[in-house]
Amino acid sequence: MRRGSAYMLQLADDALDSALFEAGGRRAQDRVAAGNLAGALAELDSCLELWRDRPLSGLPGPFAEAERTRLAEIRLRMIEQRAEVLLGLRRHREVVADLGPVILAEPLRERLRGLLMLALYRCGRQAEALAEFERERRLLDEELGIDPGLELRDLQIKILRADPGLDPDHEDLVSSDLASGRAADEEHGVGDSRGTVPAQLPHGVAGFMGRSAELDLLGRWATSVDADSSSSAVVITAIDGAGGIGKTALAIQFAHEVRDQFPDGQLYVQLRGFDPSLPPLSTDEALGQLLRALGVSSTRIPVDVVEQAGLYRSRLAGKRMLIVLDNAKTADQVRDLLPPARPDVW
Repeated sequence: MRRGSAYMLQLADDALDSALFEAGGRRAQDRVAAGNLAGALAELDSCLELWRDRPLSGLPGPFAEAERTRLAEIRLRMIEQRAEVLLGLRRHREVVADLGPVILAEPLRERLRGLLMLALYRCGRQAEALAEFERERRLLDEELGIDPGLELRDLQIKILRADPGLDPDHEDLVSSDLASGRAADEEHGVGDSRGTVPAQLPHGVAGFMGRSAELDLLGRWATSVDADSSSSAVVITAIDGAGGIGKTALAIQFAHEVRDQFPDGQLYVQLRGFDPSLPPLSTDEALGQLLRALGVSSTRIPVDVVEQAGLYRSRLAGKRMLIVLDNAKTADQVRDLLPPARPDVW
């Protein structure tokens, strides 16, 4: 059809691989929710077979790049869900074989590493499972200066203790949200199924000195916010300045000083806005990290970014939580990461 001075080709949804890819992912989620793991596996296999290297290859521009990033994130989430389904079907050896190459390409993705650890443990390879944790710990420390998240640390402790909950016959599995009633609560953002309080702040700078005026200013601001208990607006503190002057160090130092004021926990996301070797973190990647830290299983994180943001806000509603968003490049990168009311955000 003609549109202005140009022509537009309209295609039915079933003529686009990307539309079939996303629709199949939604059907797989429905089958998981219904307890049909074999059906979910078939759907996921069909979806992943549609993947042909780089999406929208050859198309320039910001829209195509954003779509490439979005579709790549959906694919990774499908790979995670497929591994969880295979674990639910007791096909842990296949998980070990499948995840190795994916983790080489996505070494910072903790959920993938955790699924590989669990699969190795169920194969009787406890030492190798613990070695995978150590690889992730070193990588996160070297690349980002942070520790593994609560989910991965909890899994390491359970493997060290040979926790019966890791046995396929036990209901308290890392992947048990595939079939348990807790999944319904997570889907609607009710409660934290793991009962743990996130504490994700990176290590502070050893021997931190100076910046006393800035710390005092932040302290006075925090005191004034506490005094105004009637306000329900989102409270944001932004630290701006040239690269390399210590903005992150200042934010982390102050966050550690006031963390006791936030009994519901502390979240941290490295947005990679200025990383020379990695692209900035997309909104759905960041929301995925935050939701997993808040106790939402990967299988229960929606594909649509608007639904992700809604679930994230639901999880934070009524909580007093410190959230540090580090190295944001643009306002658009953090807009959907802002909480609904009163938590403090950097």
